[in-house]
This record gives sequence, structure tokens and C-alpha cells, in this order.
Amino acid sequence: MSEGPDSRVLAAPGSGPAPTVGIAAPSALGRRAVAVLESAGMDVLACVERASMLKRACGHQHPHVAVLSANGAGALADELRAMKASLPRSRSVIVLRDGDSVRVRTTVGRALDGAVFERELALALPIAVSAAALGQSSVPRGFRFDPVEQQLSDREREVVELAIAGRSNAAIAARLCLSGSTVKTHLASVFSKLGVHSRDEAAAVLSEQRHGQRQEHRSDGPPALGHIANGVIA
Repeated sequence: MSEGPDSRVLAAPGSGPAPTVGIAAPSALGRRAVAVLESAGMDVLACVERASMLKRACGHQHPHVAVLSANGAGALADELRAMKASLPRSRSVIVLRDGDSVRVRTTVGRALDGAVFERELALALPIAVSAAALGQSSVPRGFRFDPVEQQLSDREREVVELAIAGRSNAAIAARLCLSGSTVKTHLASVFSKLGVHSRDEAAAVLSEQRHGQRQEHRSDGPPALGHIANGVIA
């Protein structure tokens, strides 16, 4: 039987076999990721620029984890589909740039096993890859949900709730006794704070935030370092 990511149990980092990794990222980022992972004792099977090239580059070996570059949510969705099609047993970790998280989260967030910001690559990538190989999920706290909703004013919350419920700007203005231009200003402010461009995206982000907050409130307190809470390394 050929060995794959689900045919053996990986030990905790430092106490057993290290995960094998395939990387699909632009050349400069790929070289950095290779250096970071190899310095952490991990076996990088291949580093290519497109996910569709990973299977051939890895040869007969099937990496435990594929590291992909976000490079825009739409492009990432295509890369993730290509990776899942050719390496269905591999788990996925993406490298985010600043400003990517909301767009990526609303596009492919549920299909990911881990995420790190590029600025935190050296520290976070080995942790995220190890967690993904062990069947856990490691993502930046803000990627799960942002406490942005608490930064919205009461009026902004009223406006956006009516907007995502399907009310037109004119209906919102009449309901709240505001001018149409004031409604537009409030919505523009909300979209900016949430990092979205439409009512549907705002609804998705607010829903994720509330779900994340409910999950956090179920715990008895902050997890200890290294503890896995709700499937996410805290």
C-alpha cells in the first residue's frame, strides 16, 4: 500500500516523522517557504508555481500538506480546486497577504485547513503545516472572525442589519428617519470596516463573526498555550 497523509499517524513536532509538504507559490515566496520549512525539519517534496503542477512534481509521493499562495481569492479558489483534484488526501495551508483575509475567507474559507500571513511566515508556517498534518486547523484569530462588528456604531449596525435583510436604501432611510445620502454614508463606512464590497459579503462576514463569538463563549476560559480549542490551535 502506498503511503499517504492518511495512512500513517504523525507524532507531535519533534517527536516523530515530520510532515511532507508540497508548495505552490510565486518563486520568491516559494523559496522563502522552502527555507522556513526545511529549517524546521520538514521534507519539502516540491516547490512549483501552480497547484496543478504539484502532483507531477511530487512524483510517487503524496504530500501531507500543500502550501498555496492566496494571490487573490478567485485565483486561490482555482488553485485549491486543482490541488484537491490531483492530491485529494493532502491538506491545505494558504499564505495570506495583508488585506486578503476577508476576501479569501468568504470565498474558500471552509475548504482550508490552515492559513498564515506572509509577514509571519517564519514563525507561523511550520506551526500551521504541523497542525494541518495532524488533522487540526491553525489560522490567524482574525481569519476566523474579526471583532469588527463591535467597532460599528449603533446606527451603522441598524443600517447594515436592514440592508442585509433586503431593504432598499430608501426603505432604510424611511424606517430610521434618515436621508438617503446618510444611509449611503453609513453603508460605505460599514463596508470599509468589514473589508467587503457588497451586502452579501457583509452578511457572510457578520454571520461568521457571530458564529465565532458563540464558539469562543462556550469555552470556560482562554486555552493554555498549545491547547486545541474548537479544532483551532490557539
